Amino acid sequence: MRGAVHLLLVVCAAVANGSGGETAALDFSVDGGGGERVRTATVTVDPRWRFPSSQLRDAYVALQTWKQEAIFSDPKNLTADWVGPEVCNYTGVFCAPLPWDRQVLVVAGVDLNHGDIAGYLPPELGLLADLALRHLNSNHLCGVLPAMLHRFQLRCLR
Repeated sequence: MRGAVHLLLVVCAAVANGSGGETAALDFSVDGGGGERVRTATVTVDPRWRFPSSQLRDAYVALQTWKQEAIFSDPKNLTADWVGPEVCNYTGVFCAPLPWDRQVLVVAGVDLNHGDIAGYLPPELGLLADLALRHLNSNHLCGVLPAMLHRFQLRCLR
């Protein structure tokens, strides 16, 4: 499986680099049971896209990485409309202004309850720094909760 994941990442990187878009590459440590290793996830961000805030650009990278690399099955097609830069219009994604700066819109919640989604939670979800609600029960998510997710200041966890 590790070889398949590595091959997938290499293919994604090659496609992303050839598309003319900006490439967002993230390096992070993953504990695979035999020590830590560094993995690079690559998501292409079209340079023509304008995000209202850096938080929404980070949300795009986080959600696209989750969809493209960590969701193995989405039988209800909840992530089918996770296309393009308008992350606030994605199914199950909710945006709100920051309480201390009403001009800045951020992803405040992800609700994919009863989605029957299979996969894992990638470390890139830590880029959703302002996430206040995460409702993911009745899915088939496996693996270790990424360390980056422990820093969330959740107000509601179901």
